[in-house]
Amino acid sequence: DDKLMCIDELHPKNPLVEIQEDKRLLEERLQKAETTMMTFKYQMFEAAQQLDFVRHDRNDKVNLQKDLETMHQDLKEQHRQLHMEYRQSQERAAMAADETLRWKNEAKAMKHMIGLLEDFISPMFKKLGQQVDS
Repeated sequence: DDKLMCIDELHPKNPLVEIQEDKRLLEERLQKAETTMMTFKYQMFEAAQQLDFVRHDRNDKVNLQKDLETMHQDLKEQHRQLHMEYRQSQERAAMAADETLRWKNEAKAMKHMIGLLEDFISPMFKKLGQQVDS
């Protein structure tokens, strides 16, 4: 019986041979499909990681841009304030220069008045000194 079975299994018209060949082909296709599916799963995993990285990187860049915009606004405000302080300092410096010029002119005028008084009083003191000496 065993020999007959072997002969029957090897006989080309035996449907079992055809079924075994189909099974072998299907198993090969299944193995290729599983390999392809594993490759696809790995690629999907890598793509998901890259997407997470890109999202994280984009969020970092958005946050950095917001921080830069805030810094820019702060610097603009500081610039405006410093410009106002600079103008006020210029005005104070101009006022101080005017005040200095006024005091300088007053000092010159007083010096001139003292000179005139000395010229006017000095002959009187000379006369007074001569009277005291005599």
